[in-house]
Amino acid sequence: MADTTVNYKCPNCGAPLTFIPGKDTVTCEYCNTEFEVATIESLYAKQEELAAKAQAALKEFYKGKLLLPDLFKKENRIKAIQPMYVPFWLFDSSVTASGIFKAENDMIVDTGDTIVTTTSVYQCEREGQMNFVKVPVDGSKKMDDTYMESIEPFDYSEMQPFSTAYLVGYLADKYDVESDAVVPRANERVNNTAVEYLNGTVNGFMRVSLMDSVINKDKRDLHYALAPVWIVTTQYNKQPYTFMMNGQTGKVVGSLPYDKKKALLYPTGAMLAAGLIGYQLIKLFLV
Repeated sequence: MADTTVNYKCPNCGAPLTFIPGKDTVTCEYCNTEFEVATIESLYAKQEELAAKAQAALKEFYKGKLLLPDLFKKENRIKAIQPMYVPFWLFDSSVTASGIFKAENDMIVDTGDTIVTTTSVYQCEREGQMNFVKVPVDGSKKMDDTYMESIEPFDYSEMQPFSTAYLVGYLADKYDVESDAVVPRANERVNNTAVEYLNGTVNGFMRVSLMDSVINKDKRDLHYALAPVWIVTTQYNKQPYTFMMNGQTGKVVGSLPYDKKKALLYPTGAMLAAGLIGYQLIKLFLV
């Protein structure tokens, strides 16, 4: 009785990989990399699991997208999933933040003949100390920074010491953006969050706006990590669509098509169709 062969692709180079069940190892004829058969079988089982999770995540992502074509939901199919580890710089910061806010309340009195609005204006000062742990900044030029921030947060409780065992079946790049180059973005994220937190403590007013702020960083520590990101490519109407997916949480971001006929049914539809408003308003419906 002839042996039955099972065909896979090499996790290292993507070339056809053929082995005979019963053998413990197989060697790729193209890149000469040796793998344990159990590892390959486990990898392919994991890829099937990834495909199921990606399909479920995309289905959830499509919910509430009012302008999404109905056929896109029905006919859009996953063509490829590329799991990868993206390099991130993680910043720890201890900061002292202070802010001055303008707060306003309106009192409206209807006298019958006229409506009188009296606005009371207050100056509110806030100060506090805050600790920021592992604020991530993308360390890869290849990845879109906006997408990488949009699929946050990552679950740092699952962080593990680096091991090449985690890289089997994944693409993994070393950082090509130096840590010094991303410090401004890390500072911006810390500063914005600190001011937002202080702003949130100014309560009981109809309007609050920032007048001035000072952020002093008492210390900073730096870490380097690889985070799991899946690049999911689908196809609809012969056109590919690429999505970024958080490999831990399943959070998805990406651009979607919109149905022009549906757009006309909404108050802003005519403007959308005429192109009088652009990407940002469409984004409210699609992203």
